Amino acid sequence: MSNPSPTLAPIDAHIKSLLSVNLQGSQYDLETYAGRCQHFWNSTNPLNLLLPSSELEHAKKIITAHKRGTLQDEFSEKELTSLNKKKLWNIKNIYNSAYHPETGELQPWWGRMSSQVPVNMVITGAMVALSHTAFLNFFWQLANQSYNSAVNYTNRSGGSSDMKNIALSWSIASGGALSASHFAQKYINGNAKLQTMNPAVLRALAPFAGIVLANLVNIPVMRNQEILEGITVSNEEGVPLGKSTALTSDALSKVVAGRLVIAACCVILPSQMMKYVGKIGPIKRALAHPKYGRITDVNLTILCVGACLAGSVPPALAIWPQKVKLAVDDLPAELRDDIKTKHPKTEFVYYNKGL
Repeated sequence: MSNPSPTLAPIDAHIKSLLSVNLQGSQYDLETYAGRCQHFWNSTNPLNLLLPSSELEHAKKIITAHKRGTLQDEFSEKELTSLNKKKLWNIKNIYNSAYHPETGELQPWWGRMSSQVPVNMVITGAMVALSHTAFLNFFWQLANQSYNSAVNYTNRSGGSSDMKNIALSWSIASGGALSASHFAQKYINGNAKLQTMNPAVLRALAPFAGIVLANLVNIPVMRNQEILEGITVSNEEGVPLGKSTALTSDALSKVVAGRLVIAACCVILPSQMMKYVGKIGPIKRALAHPKYGRITDVNLTILCVGACLAGSVPPALAIWPQKVKLAVDDLPAELRDDIKTKHPKTEFVYYNKGL
C-alpha cells in the first residue's frame, strides 16, 4: 500500500505561493491601455520620493530574496506570514521606483522616474512664466536639458556610463532648444496676429518650440546605436535573437510622439488653465497686485504645470506598449529567416520600444 503524499505545512504553502508570483513582469495587463496607465502611475508616483531609506532597503532585501528563492532563509515565519501577494507587488513597486532595474544600484532621487512631476513642474513652470528675457530663456532651457540628461544618465542601460553620448546629446538638445525658442520668440514678437492671442497662451509658445526641437534631436542622438546597429529582439524569456534597424524608426517615432504629447499637455494646457483660474476673484486680485503679482503668477503657473504633468505623464507613456510583440513572419526578411533557421519553434519575438 503506497504512502499518501505528504502535505505542505501552512507556512511552506504560503512561501510557495509567494515565490510563484512573477515579479519580472507587471501586476497589470500591459496589453490594455488601462493596464499600462496603472503601471506607469506606479512608476512615476511622486509620493515614492518620500519613502525613507530604511523602507527602500527593506524592499530591496525582499525582492532580492524572492529572486533567489530564499525568502524562508532570510525572513522569520512571522514576517513571511504578514506578507501576501498584494503586499509583495507593492514592495516591488517601491523597489522599482528607486533602484536601477539591471544593476540594482540605488538611484539618486533626482534621477528617478518619480521625480518627473515635482522637478519638471518647477522647471517647466518657470520656463513658461520666467522666459521673458533672453537670459532667463537661456537659463531655463539649459536647466530643462540638464535635468533630462541627468535622468538619461541615471537610467542608462546596463549601468554603462556612456558619458560621451550623454554629453553629445545634452549639447545638441540644449543648442537646438535655445535656438528654437529664441527664433520662435522673435517670430511671435513680430507677428501682429499672434499678438492678439491671450498672453497666458502666447508666452508658452516659444518655450514649447524649444522643447519640441530638443525632443526631436535628443532621443535619436541618445539612441544612435539602435539607429546604426538595430533594436534587439528577444524571445519571451528575454534571450536575444538578433537585431534589426528596420524596427528603429517606428520605435523612436512613437517615443518622440509620446514625449511631445507630454510637452503639449504641460506647456500649452497650463496656459489655458491660467486663463480661467486667473478669473477667480482672490486669484485675480493677487495677480493684479503690484508687489506680489509676479510671484503669484509664477507659483500658479508651476501648480498648473504640476497638475497637468500628474495627469498626462502616465496616459502619454501608455499610448503604445513599451514591450512590443511581433510575429516572426512579420519581421524583416533577413532577421526572419535567421530566427526560423536557428529557432524554428519561436513564433513571436519582443523588443523594447523605450519611453
